[in-house]
Amino acid sequence: MCVQCLRQQVDITKGIPTETVLYCCRGCERYLGGPTNWVDAGRESRQLLAVCLKKIPALRKKVKLVDADFIWTEPHSKRVKVKVTIQKEVFKVIMQQILVVTYVVTNQTCDECTKQVSNQTWSAVVQVRQKVLHKRTMLYLEQLILKHDAHRHATGIQTVYGATLGGGLDFFFRERSHARSLISFINSMIPIRSSQARQLATHDSHSNNYSFKYTFLVEIVPICKDDFVVMPQALASRLGSMSNAALVTSVQNVIHVVDPISLKIGSIDNQKFFKANTGTPFRSLLNRDRMIEFTVIDAEIARGARAAEASTNSRRKYLLSDVVVARSSDFGKNDKQFHVTTHLGKHLKAGDTCLGYDLTVAVFNDIDVDAVMRGNSMPEVVLVRKTFPMWRKRNRSRTWKLKRMPQVESARPNAIKHNETKADYESFLQELEEDKEMRKKINLYKDDTPRKIDLDAEGEEVEDDFPEVDLDELLDELTITPLYVVGDDRDPVDTEDQLPSASVHVPTPQYHVAATGEEAEEPTNSTSA
Repeated sequence: MCVQCLRQQVDITKGIPTETVLYCCRGCERYLGGPTNWVDAGRESRQLLAVCLKKIPALRKKVKLVDADFIWTEPHSKRVKVKVTIQKEVFKVIMQQILVVTYVVTNQTCDECTKQVSNQTWSAVVQVRQKVLHKRTMLYLEQLILKHDAHRHATGIQTVYGATLGGGLDFFFRERSHARSLISFINSMIPIRSSQARQLATHDSHSNNYSFKYTFLVEIVPICKDDFVVMPQALASRLGSMSNAALVTSVQNVIHVVDPISLKIGSIDNQKFFKANTGTPFRSLLNRDRMIEFTVIDAEIARGARAAEASTNSRRKYLLSDVVVARSSDFGKNDKQFHVTTHLGKHLKAGDTCLGYDLTVAVFNDIDVDAVMRGNSMPEVVLVRKTFPMWRKRNRSRTWKLKRMPQVESARPNAIKHNETKADYESFLQELEEDKEMRKKINLYKDDTPRKIDLDAEGEEVEDDFPEVDLDELLDELTITPLYVVGDDRDPVDTEDQLPSASVHVPTPQYHVAATGEEAEEPTNSTSA
């Protein structure tokens, strides 16, 4: 049998439907790609082409699929046409044929949109809380989550304001596994402890199907950087017999503390902290709000065996120094000075200003402090860190900025809480400026806003050791703009749908050759639109 007769008698497209149904959700505009799998695909995209070809199993079983592309249709026509090229071996001859399959787009609501209509938009919520009076830890956690994109599965983020404490954040998820992933991420960044509860949401007694809503409470340790703490004796003994009174230098996945007199350092993880907290209370005696400004009158590096032992205890991270300081507010009033042993020998010199705790006027209401200290006297002054008032007076703006997560406030804060939130955010930005190690863990972005410089302070001498943010630490903020096709009246196409995308069938002009003596016809367009 010749090829022409074979084409007339054999149809390799037999058994392949030329019209089928394609389900699309009107709410989220996703297409049903399987029994329960909804695919986010745009028109004439590679993802939509895969969904269309999967709807016809005969293309994979009976014939060999060679090529497939779209034929353009009107967006409002509810029709998607795909031109497929197939091959099949018949009588040891490979036949190739073109087939156009029409998909009728039918509306069907997906499960997630159904939950939104029935007010069941989430099945798990992670409530992050910290029992402190500020929100600096929440701001730092927000930047960590943004950098690692740990909130990508969250359907909603809500800010909660506490009545007496700082409040926290609520993350809502559709899957319980996504909530557990966020808890694991937070646990790898800061010390926490978590608990779980569940509530029955729906119950079908006939099919014995249950669905629950899960609530995860994540409690962050109420210890922050620069806090002055008094640890239980048992915990201090496990940290190398260091003093009970210690200063918190940083809070990462563990709490780092240092004894400002002996320079012994220790690390407290979440298990040690919460285990110690079940017995003797372990919390901050003084926090950053109680720090006052001191002026360094004289500074001298410690020498001898005491200095060598302190350097060994701190692993050469700190330098023991004997300084003479006075409260900046006492200048012109009295001549009271304090002789202080501090761990800031690498940073302080005469004339510098620093922040610290004045324990001579501090009042502790904890009755367990004396029992924990066991008669050991506390130092009069504990210096925490150096400050740069002249630099901040001259430079009133920053060349960098931070991104924020899209959040919904549970209740509109009053004017007092709003001002406290702004003050906490400014304090967090200042902490980033002065801590280079902290800046390495988050993303900073360039800010093209012109800087404001105080001209009155132009001639004054500023601190030369301020850890200013370098330009190589900043990232360029990326903005994705839609693409517009010249001469196309359709909606703008997102750039993510362009690379890669399915090929769109553009008909080419075809010339029909006439008989001898007749002129060739004009080219005609073979589009089916």
